[in-house]
Amino acid sequence: MLVGLILLFVGCSDTTENAEGDSPAKKCDLSIKDSKQLYNTEWLAFRDEGDTKYIDVETRMRFYEKDGGLALKYNAGSSYEMYNYYCSYKKSKNILKCEQPPKVSEVCKTLLASDKKCTEAEISNFYEDFSSAEMESGIEKAMKFYKERIKRRGFEAAFKKRYNRLENKLMGEMEIKVDKKTCSLTVADAYKTMVNGKMRDNFNNIGTNPFVPNEKGELLWEHCNVFRLFDMPNDEYPKDWRQTVTTMQHPKNKPVNYLFLEREYIKPEEGCTYGFDVWLNGTPLQKGLKPEVVKVEKSKKVVVDELRWKFAHTFTKASTKPQVTTWVIEKKCGDNPKKKIVTCNQVEITN
Repeated sequence: MLVGLILLFVGCSDTTENAEGDSPAKKCDLSIKDSKQLYNTEWLAFRDEGDTKYIDVETRMRFYEKDGGLALKYNAGSSYEMYNYYCSYKKSKNILKCEQPPKVSEVCKTLLASDKKCTEAEISNFYEDFSSAEMESGIEKAMKFYKERIKRRGFEAAFKKRYNRLENKLMGEMEIKVDKKTCSLTVADAYKTMVNGKMRDNFNNIGTNPFVPNEKGELLWEHCNVFRLFDMPNDEYPKDWRQTVTTMQHPKNKPVNYLFLEREYIKPEEGCTYGFDVWLNGTPLQKGLKPEVVKVEKSKKVVVDELRWKFAHTFTKASTKPQVTTWVIEKKCGDNPKKKIVTCNQVEITN
């Protein structure tokens, strides 16, 4: 059904004789039956585009342990997003089934956009494992959103266009197999949605694609949740942030200045430390950075400390696709747990 071939070049340690007895053939010990074997393993899409074959670090997934079970982080080729899936072995099909649970509020909005009633019964027809608390709060959130906007001009048409369509991904689904011939996996990347109130299945852009073990080193597994990273022609902080405009396009061999502009992270708090790591297209660019503390004169008698979050990078080649920079920012105050936010930005590099 939704099963594709994922080539996993792992677990090939022992050797056995081949059918002719001429040369040893590698034995594949990889199994999806044993979840622990997959814990903390990372996989990258293997692209076969005819004459061009390459490993795509920008399409990646990572298995991990969650509450004693198997879970999966997967970005579906996205530059900004990282989705969480929960996996279980299906003996009847000999596959690993991984699902990204939907949100009650999104299912509710989709029903409304299809001129259906947003009820617990209708939502359960789509996904039956919501708790009572999730169901109640999700319906309340969606209905509040809808009722506050329904009388606005043009809202209903835009709302239906947004939610009543095949591309409205409500629930991610992946099916994974092992290909013993190549000691690899077979993965199909799909999702469920509703169109006109009827359940529909569709494939993501990745479709069915081979994945191989990550041998490219450390990669980013964070979801971008704050869009406050700006690319600027210089590193001067704007006096009025409301007038900040990102360039988004820069020539090669000239520095791109990145500024993080978020009011909560401008005034340093007593007893707190700050730092950030910079990633480019999912790979580490520079780590262990700290914002600069500067004196800012607010008036003739008032001078305050402020943080200046800056980083510059020079791209030496023009790009055919956006170059995505991500900052992972950490704030630590006393004995409290670290607070982490992830902010990102994309630019085009020209000749």
